[in-house]
Amino acid sequence: MSLTVPRHGVRRWLATVTGFALAAGVLAVGVAPQAPAYAQADQGVTQSLRSEDAALVDSHTSELAPGVNLTRFERRQDRAWVGGNVLELDLTAGNLSIDMVDGDSVAGDNRTVSDFIEGQDDVVAAVNGDFFDMNATDAPIHTNYADGEMRSFRDGSLAFTMADGVAAIERLMTQSAIAGPAGSVDIKGVNTPYVTNGVTVFNQAWGSYPLDGLLAGAPVRILTIEDGRVASVSTDPASVSGSVDLSPGRMIVVARGSQWGSSLDGFQVGDEVSIDLQASSSPDTAVGGNWQLVTNGELTDTEQVTAGRTAVGISRDGTRLYIVTVDGRRADANGMTVQELARLMRDLGAWNALNLDGGGSTTMVGRPAGSDEPVVLNQPSDGRQRVVSNALVIRSSATTDLSGAHLAVAGADPTSREAALLETFPGLSRTVQGSGLDGAGRPVTSFGSFSSGDHVSLTAVGDRAKVTGGGVGSGRIEYAVDGHVDSIDYRVHGDLQRLQPNRSLVALSAVDQTSTLRLEGVDGDGNTAPIEYSDVTVDSSGPISVRPNSLTSFEVSGTASGSGVITLSVGDHSVQVAVTVGTVDAVVSDFSDIGQWRFTAARATGEVHATEGPEGGPALGMTYDFTTSTATRGGYAVAAQPIAVEGQPQSLSLWIKGDESGVWPRIQIGRGDGTTTNVDGPNVTWQGWRQVSFPIPAGTAYPIEVKQIRFMETRSTVSYHGDVAIADLAAQVPADVELPQTPYVHDPVIVANGSVADRPTRIAVMSDAQFVGRNPDSALVASARRTLQEIRAAQPDLLVINGDLVDEASDADFELAKRILDEELEGSVPFIYVPGNHELMGAGIDNFEKHFGDSRTATTVNGTRIITLDSSTGNLHPGGIDQLAFLEEELAAAQADDAITGVVLFNHHPIDDPTPQKASQLGDRTEAAALDRVFAEFRAGGKQIAHINGHVGLFHATARDGVSRVIIGNSGKAPAAGADQGGFVGWTMLGIDPARGVVDTDPEIVADRIAWLRAETKPQTDEVRLTAELDGNQDAEMVDGRLVIAEGGQVDLSAVLSQGSIEVPVQWPVSAQWAGNGVLVAAEDVLGEQQLLAAQALPEGYRFDPATGVLAWNGGGQAELTVTVNGVEATLLIGPAQVDPTPTPTVTPTPSPTPTVTPAPTGTPAPTGTPAPTGTPAPTGTPAPTGTPAPTGTPAPTGTPAPTGTPAPTGTPAPTGTPAPTGGDDKPGVLPDTGAGAAGVVLAGLAAAVAGVMVLRRRS
Repeated sequence: MSLTVPRHGVRRWLATVTGFALAAGVLAVGVAPQAPAYAQADQGVTQSLRSEDAALVDSHTSELAPGVNLTRFERRQDRAWVGGNVLELDLTAGNLSIDMVDGDSVAGDNRTVSDFIEGQDDVVAAVNGDFFDMNATDAPIHTNYADGEMRSFRDGSLAFTMADGVAAIERLMTQSAIAGPAGSVDIKGVNTPYVTNGVTVFNQAWGSYPLDGLLAGAPVRILTIEDGRVASVSTDPASVSGSVDLSPGRMIVVARGSQWGSSLDGFQVGDEVSIDLQASSSPDTAVGGNWQLVTNGELTDTEQVTAGRTAVGISRDGTRLYIVTVDGRRADANGMTVQELARLMRDLGAWNALNLDGGGSTTMVGRPAGSDEPVVLNQPSDGRQRVVSNALVIRSSATTDLSGAHLAVAGADPTSREAALLETFPGLSRTVQGSGLDGAGRPVTSFGSFSSGDHVSLTAVGDRAKVTGGGVGSGRIEYAVDGHVDSIDYRVHGDLQRLQPNRSLVALSAVDQTSTLRLEGVDGDGNTAPIEYSDVTVDSSGPISVRPNSLTSFEVSGTASGSGVITLSVGDHSVQVAVTVGTVDAVVSDFSDIGQWRFTAARATGEVHATEGPEGGPALGMTYDFTTSTATRGGYAVAAQPIAVEGQPQSLSLWIKGDESGVWPRIQIGRGDGTTTNVDGPNVTWQGWRQVSFPIPAGTAYPIEVKQIRFMETRSTVSYHGDVAIADLAAQVPADVELPQTPYVHDPVIVANGSVADRPTRIAVMSDAQFVGRNPDSALVASARRTLQEIRAAQPDLLVINGDLVDEASDADFELAKRILDEELEGSVPFIYVPGNHELMGAGIDNFEKHFGDSRTATTVNGTRIITLDSSTGNLHPGGIDQLAFLEEELAAAQADDAITGVVLFNHHPIDDPTPQKASQLGDRTEAAALDRVFAEFRAGGKQIAHINGHVGLFHATARDGVSRVIIGNSGKAPAAGADQGGFVGWTMLGIDPARGVVDTDPEIVADRIAWLRAETKPQTDEVRLTAELDGNQDAEMVDGRLVIAEGGQVDLSAVLSQGSIEVPVQWPVSAQWAGNGVLVAAEDVLGEQQLLAAQALPEGYRFDPATGVLAWNGGGQAELTVTVNGVEATLLIGPAQVDPTPTPTVTPTPSPTPTVTPAPTGTPAPTGTPAPTGTPAPTGTPAPTGTPAPTGTPAPTGTPAPTGTPAPTGTPAPTGTPAPTGGDDKPGVLPDTGAGAAGVVLAGLAAAVAGVMVLRRRS
């Protein structure tokens, strides 16, 4: 016997890359290897990802090793979100090599990609390879070579190949044959599970997996070869059942199929045979695939369903290799069709590209620079790595000597942008880690040094340094070792304002389960950063254990069933997280109503019927026929309506009566983000009833709903009828626990005490009137008219109607809207009408556009770019990416245009709904996060941007990454929140100072943001009442309608406005103007000792802080305090009534009347000039509080600049029902810092005291 099997070297000889191919199998040209060097990551991939069919692209490129760059990306395509990874290899780098790795045997030895490369130090990265016979032999389907050895072969199949360093996509044809006395017969396959219409050889590489399952259903002839002779001949597949013996010298040759079953009839026992295994080319490495995605620059016309994908492509000149994984079955990574993948590969630069195994098999593993161990880089669709048949592996043989330096944020994902940017807060610390690198990117033990710029201090210990924030600012940290330097950026945000954990509830299904808890800090501009455990104090109650498991995370575990609370504290700030240990079963379906279920199938037939469960209760039976196809088959019990599952279940459980068929049970669920997936149970290999658990993957968007219970068969080699039953579908949900209350955050972009009347640009915004054309005299119409009348009187530069002006989107609705706008505005106020979801009700957006024009617009008002978008479908990509592309183009143009200083973006739905229900925010949460990123990038580019929305039914505001986010409440429809939390009817005036739109690299936290734009809410106000809270107060009383405060005393005041029968507290987010006559009103600023000094300089009077509602005695006497809301004011008289020390003389009338004269009370000197009578406004010229105009009819002094002082820190929580803390961590009786010297303040105080009022402004 002669046996020829090409082998090039030993089992792990590598195909070193030294050349390239211009076209598959056409031309090979050698390229001299280049010395490895560390350099900036190539940005070509990033640019390629920004194709015309993608928007909101986010990508980050890092170098794994010289010649190997990793780009992680996410982007929106017309159909869905796509996320994945691109490995770009420089094939001219002589240190790189490419290999195929499989198990010890071709069949029955599948492993994860990580397992295939375990313990191999030269591995840089690896991806899954060929398709395989899942749930049966596990053998690869196509052609695969390792080290020149043909491990498996299928005639005519496609493969990515490396031969003598040249990469190609080839279709390998057989040149193999078996020869004997009866002649020669071609061999179509080697070690392949697809034994159809041909001759297949199984040799030692196959292993011992039984062959009988591959041979059923068609004529076969089986030869057993031993030492070059035919040892046996059979036509019975059972002869190769059980473990087969393919020890050295033994092979099995099989002819199968109607055309080939008799092809080996001439071979008899004892015949001497020779087997020659050859192909049309002899690659060193080959990995099989199915479709050629790109062929000499042309895209395939093959189309397939959306799925996770793996592909490999070669550039036209052969110098670049692109290995791509695309994640699937997630809302933020839906996968790609074959056509989409082909376009991506061509965009990246592939001239030829091949589709490898995908779906749940898609896996990419890589070793980040500076790391010893590979990590999984993608997010496999199954929630974990799937065992696969083989892997394509990239290795580096570069020097182990010190060749570079590496610096990263310790504990961060080493391939993410978070590893390259350190963020922290003043007084808090983050850790960086430096190392030397060898030529392959592996860490090298070395001694280096750290250095940094301003705003931080460094404390180095070994290869790590603690970086502690000083003041707000940014810079770079460097790590140097033996002349090699690497650096990362850092940014110190503003002072810490609040804490936010990554979850408010940790639900542990059992005592032995653990969960990870992370903590972020937030500053006044909404900038966030992780907080390391060394800065956190942890307290817990209940059966809970909490310990650090990384620099920025804690491991939470239970010690017994029950519940408790974790308190995380950083300085004076704290936050609580609820914890439950153990679950309770919640019934999802008991199958008592068979009418609520129906049978459907894929390539199968069957039915469902009522039957008896394991304890005699109801159950649902299913019979199915899986004999009609060899493709994937399924029998499905489909719920008539999806069944909602309450809470956040950790798993689902189902009793299954098995039939030992090996069928695969799955439960199809809908997720809270609108996507659908399956949760999987084990193959049914048992007989009788058994309870089966279906774990819910971590990160699932809740709530979930059950749609189908599925029984599937993926093995092509089996065919059978089945009979199963199911009972008692339940969810394992955490025990009830009271969740900690989320702090109610106030952002100073909404003016609490002040006005925007003095701002150069004013834009009025109304939202959510929701009237209908068939009822033109309704209360909703009246409310909308009232709002428009107030807006017209205010004469803004522009009115934006931010959605839901009408309710049903009918012609009658829009005609009435147009009539109301014409009648109330009379053309005096330009307006833009932005569609909301109710402009889409009952009709498409075309109806809105027919009446009011484009659903998205862009215009410029006094140097501010106004962009309006259509979110009527609940997202910003209705029907595709056109609108998102429009947004990106507008932002890019605004950033480049020197005449534009800022952007205000309007659309109906907010990024985040501040209410616990989260029901009124953008439905696509991936889009929401992407918009946050895009806006932050725009602001970081040097110009301001704000986002204005409606829809929620309340007035609210927050900030994120320096971007103000303002929610406008309803202008007609009843509010959706309590009156004390923004639930009132009204509108909002935005005040913009275009001169403050351009910001530098390190803007002043909060101050720069609100110096550019602030919002004044305008509640519909029927009446305002200002009262003192006297219950239990011994220092104050009402006497004859006046509030009398004892010397040194103080009293809490409250103001409410009325809207019909509804009373609204005058507190944030209600904008008010406070003014006093004889009362020092604290400015809306951080309070300080200098204004306290000014207050003490007053010879008499009181001081009032709107932030706390406290009115304090400061000398006494008569005074007035006035609050104005949307032009309606209330005044509180303070101090005892004047009493004459002697009786007033009686004057006898004469023909010439003489007025009665009442002398001033003794000891109460009248102010210089004419005193203001009790109950009248402050005299003209009396300055108003910072940013606050004087009450109606009392103008502020000419030339008084707009406030630019330090505002109230964003995020200072206030208890419900108390005045909003607009002055930061204010203490009663402590007044704002004016920035002036002490002597000047005293003089200013005395001067103001003469006028009877004291209000100080921070200088701009």
